[in-house]
Amino acid sequence: EGNKYGSEQARGAGDEGAAAAWTSLLPPFAVHVAMDGTVYTSQVKHAAEQYDGTWQPTLLFIPLRLGLDCLNHHYAPAIPALLALPQSVGMVGGRPRAAHYFIGTVGDRLLYLDPHTVQPALRRDAADAASCHFTAPTIPSMPLLELDPSLAMGFLLPTQASFVQLCDACAEIFQCVLAPFSIAHEPPDFARWSQNTEADGGEEEDDLVLL
Repeated sequence: EGNKYGSEQARGAGDEGAAAAWTSLLPPFAVHVAMDGTVYTSQVKHAAEQYDGTWQPTLLFIPLRLGLDCLNHHYAPAIPALLALPQSVGMVGGRPRAAHYFIGTVGDRLLYLDPHTVQPALRRDAADAASCHFTAPTIPSMPLLELDPSLAMGFLLPTQASFVQLCDACAEIFQCVLAPFSIAHEPPDFARWSQNTEADGGEEEDDLVLL
C-alpha cells in the first residue's frame, strides 16, 4: 500500500502516508484523513455517511507537523489532553527512524508500544491462548519533548454524537493551550474567491503616491 502513497518498498510510509493507506484497507469501515492540519466537519460527515447515508463508525486521522527539527514546546500541553479524550485511539510518531504507537501519558512522559516488537505466532488450534500472547511485557515511555514533530493523531467516532462531543472537547482544550490543529465547517471555496478577485480587478484603483 505504501507505493500508492509515495513510499518506496522497505521504507516507512510516514505518518501522512500511513494514515492515507487506511482509507483503502478498511472499507466499509469509514476512514477520513484530515489534511493540512484542519478538520472539516462537512468532510467527516460525508466520509461517515458515504456508504448508505447513515453514520458508520469512522476513524479520523490527523497528520501533523508540530515544529521543524524538533517538537515546538508550545504544542506539548495539548498532546496529553487530546490523548485523554474518550474518542482517542492513540497517536503514531516517535523519534527519527524509530516509529512508536503512543497510547497515553504519565506526567511529562509518553507511554507507547513498539510496533517492531515480535512474539511467537499463535497457532489457530492453540488451546493455551493466554493474554500474554497479545500483550506487551512492558510499557516503555519517553519524554514528551523528545517526540518527533511529525505525527498523526487518531480518533474513533462510532456515532455522530461522539464526533460533536469531540469537537466540543477540542474547542474547550484549545482555549487553554496552543491548538495543534483547527476545526472548521467546510473548506474555503477558492474558485469563488478567485472569481470575486477577478471581478474586483476591473475597478479602477487610486494612484499610488510615493512619499
